[in-house]
Amino acid sequence: MGENESINEGFVPPPKSFETKCMHHCQEPGNWKSKSVIPHIVLSTIFQVEDARNVKGKYLYGRVSNPSRTILERVVAAVNKAKYGLVFSSGVSALTGVFGILKTGDHIIAHEELCSEKYRVFNNIATSFGIQTTFVDCFQTENIGGAIRDNTKV
Repeated sequence: MGENESINEGFVPPPKSFETKCMHHCQEPGNWKSKSVIPHIVLSTIFQVEDARNVKGKYLYGRVSNPSRTILERVVAAVNKAKYGLVFSSGVSALTGVFGILKTGDHIIAHEELCSEKYRVFNNIATSFGIQTTFVDCFQTENIGGAIRDNTKV
């Protein structure tokens, strides 16, 4: 295939509505042997590598990354008009990501209806690092605005 040829040559470009972007953004049927418009969900947890000591492949372990997750990250970025999107394999890994960008004295706003484990994280772990949490009913957006402080980061 030439440098300027599209991998999707011959396919009709999808409309650009929000919903269609969510379903079709970065999903190139020409990349798949089956020519699937919607790519397969990749359930594999491990991927073949040439040398485990010198991993050069894009995918190694499913919790870190896989083709389905890569597509979802691109869709998240596209619908948010961002350069990058980031998704996590679990709620705990998402919280770890959030705490990775916070520092002592920062404030976060969280929805008041969380599972007990998340309350424990915010009430025990976050406070031990000097991070303050305000719980509000996030279904009422005015509650979020009312909880914002000068040191609110998330």
